[in-house]
Amino acid sequence: MTRILLIGGYGNAGRCIAEYLLKYTSDTIVILAGRQEEKARAVAQSLSSTFPGRTKGLRIDLADPNSIDEAFQAVDFVVNAAGAIPFTKNVAEGLLRHGKSAIDCQLASPDKTRVLEQMAPAFQEAGICYITDGGFHPGIPAALLRYAATQVDTLEKGNVYSAMKVDWGGLEFSPDTALELIDEFRTNRLAIYQQGKWKDQSVMKVFDVDFGPPFGKQYCAPMFLPELGVCAAQMPDLQETGFYVTGFNKVADYLVLPIVTLGVRLLPRSVDRLLAKFLTWGLQFSRPPYGIDLIADCTGRKNGEEVRFRIRLSHEDGYVITAVPVVACLMQVLDNTIRKPGLWRQAIIVEPVRFLEEVERMGVAVYR
Repeated sequence: MTRILLIGGYGNAGRCIAEYLLKYTSDTIVILAGRQEEKARAVAQSLSSTFPGRTKGLRIDLADPNSIDEAFQAVDFVVNAAGAIPFTKNVAEGLLRHGKSAIDCQLASPDKTRVLEQMAPAFQEAGICYITDGGFHPGIPAALLRYAATQVDTLEKGNVYSAMKVDWGGLEFSPDTALELIDEFRTNRLAIYQQGKWKDQSVMKVFDVDFGPPFGKQYCAPMFLPELGVCAAQMPDLQETGFYVTGFNKVADYLVLPIVTLGVRLLPRSVDRLLAKFLTWGLQFSRPPYGIDLIADCTGRKNGEEVRFRIRLSHEDGYVITAVPVVACLMQVLDNTIRKPGLWRQAIIVEPVRFLEEVERMGVAVYR
């Protein structure tokens, strides 16, 4: 049995990862861990009724190297689903001390990426496979382009659009998570790839995208994803790509987000907690329909002819569509299909055809 430590295992995304990992693998034991041991044990106990003998709860404090050592020494693989980007270095150093491989499904924070890239040579030398930017945003957009490239002789365009309509008011939305969203606004680069170059966009520019039912036309803003930067560098025929995301609700879109966007550009980080509270307040006004749509509009050439096609992923639960890609990636790691030393992004390391097949098998609607 492979023992998997799931940090942040009692959070919204963590619990979902645990459920799907237990359901779609038969040879894993999942150890749910976090600072609050009682919560970890409670979630493990609830899962044990369906998966007896395959779950347990554990306390881990990512600020304490001794706590990390106690947890890491008894497991085979680590999944980091905790909103704890400031402790990225502590986790990475723990992996090196114990020779463990890992995947994270945290935001694509420059702070996280900077630490991991500095430690990438050490991962390589130690034979550790570290996969970052797991989940769907980031985690899927570049994988969709890589899948699209298998369907044509040359892929020339691939724009990815995301509609994320979530019932935020019905979720346990922690202050740390809201603060991480503010950090993402602060560090986000508004850029799209056109004619072989990344071009920065105005904060006021939006793009009209028709998602079809149930969301219809939505105004989207561009968001640079490092994984798309890798794709653009690896695909010489690709002339246009970008990731475009909708807002949350009318109050958030037209009142909260403009103020937050202006605030992160003009004010110091000391106000981020106030901005996070303001954002959390605005999210409470979300209304149905809920769900997640991720669409790749692609253009390429096959047998000399231009081919236009769309790939769409959809699910009503944002945490499911976060968890499922992580588990689909883990399946390829655990059977050693993609397990290789170094630092990788989920969307770049997965074998894309199997990846989409596994995502679909686990209940995410995939339209090709």
